[in-house]
Amino acid sequence: MKAYKILSYLLMAAFLLIAGCRSTSVPRDAVKLGVVLPLSGKFGEYGKKVLAGMKFAQDKINLKGGVNGKQLVLVIIDNKSVGRESAKAFEKLAKMKDIVLVMGSYSTNCTLAMKPLALKYKLPLITSTATNNVVTERNGYVFRTCFRDSYQAAAMAYFAYDSRLVTKIGIMMDLDENGTYSRDLGRKFGFAFEKLGGKVVKRVGFYHGKKEFKNQVDTLTENKAKGIFAACYDSDAVELVKQARAQGYNYSLFGSDGWDERNFYENSGDKPGKCYFASLFSPDLNTPQTKAFVEEFTALKSRMPGACEAQGFDVVNIAAEAVGMTEPGKDVRGGLYRIQDYKGVVGSISISASRDAQRDLFVKTLVKGADGKYHPELVKVITPELIKRALLK
Repeated sequence: MKAYKILSYLLMAAFLLIAGCRSTSVPRDAVKLGVVLPLSGKFGEYGKKVLAGMKFAQDKINLKGGVNGKQLVLVIIDNKSVGRESAKAFEKLAKMKDIVLVMGSYSTNCTLAMKPLALKYKLPLITSTATNNVVTERNGYVFRTCFRDSYQAAAMAYFAYDSRLVTKIGIMMDLDENGTYSRDLGRKFGFAFEKLGGKVVKRVGFYHGKKEFKNQVDTLTENKAKGIFAACYDSDAVELVKQARAQGYNYSLFGSDGWDERNFYENSGDKPGKCYFASLFSPDLNTPQTKAFVEEFTALKSRMPGACEAQGFDVVNIAAEAVGMTEPGKDVRGGLYRIQDYKGVVGSISISASRDAQRDLFVKTLVKGADGKYHPELVKVITPELIKRALLK
């Protein structure tokens, strides 16, 4: 272990010594951070929520004097939820003189479109929501503040199996050409679930936005699946839950972080049953940072912040802290690597040698409130240490 840590730090040092074709040094007049998000198109609703959290963080930072006495500026470009637009946006930002780093995008596909450009221009890219493992692999300029899909899959598999909710499960995966998120997460969940001692009885496919889950539920029922895991976004999760319950499927349903949206809470029917899903954030987290964020954001926006807003808020604060720790003329990545045990609104975050975030995952369920509506409730906090111990047994 000691030798591994020494090697990791040597690799970090090597990355920072690579000669670049542009300067990533801190500008003199203001700290300018690029933002590439979907503000229109398929993921526009989510991108706007992330941006709301980012701007909230920006305002708070500037009210406190900025970053090392310099005002924080966000240079924002809409990628229209399209990969090629993401690449064009990143190139535009890279050619601007004072952009220190770029934050984005929302989805894996759009983030991957920018990945080679981060290396080409030697401009750090940090994503707060793209969970696919490959996002940060083999590129010393790409970082993330969200968890990886392999961790999310293992955490949900552990929760499902260790809680004795299910031992035989079926998996649904999106077969759409842009369904990378769903397929990769589904495969990783299955691997982890069986390693823990469970059995995957059947894997079935669906197509995002088609609103057709009857045949899939029938197939999994025929194969005696006593639970279903589906990595998908909230609109598909709504249809899955309603159709499964209408067909009399009363076993537990498990989902990914894509379920964690108000649309899912409010539109999954009168009797959604036992539903458990992963999340990047819980307003129920009992920390001073989380409490203050929830209270202040709710007072300002007249609505509770969700995972997108929280991730946007933390990534801007982490980027600002990294810049603040970077001497003028030095590579900002050095500051990013120094983010260790950062007290964010989503909990503690540490950037690893592989540029991934070491952090907790929240498992939520739906409960009916006094107002007659369903709301998310925190069930369990799963730590990286817990998953390591479980998978090493």
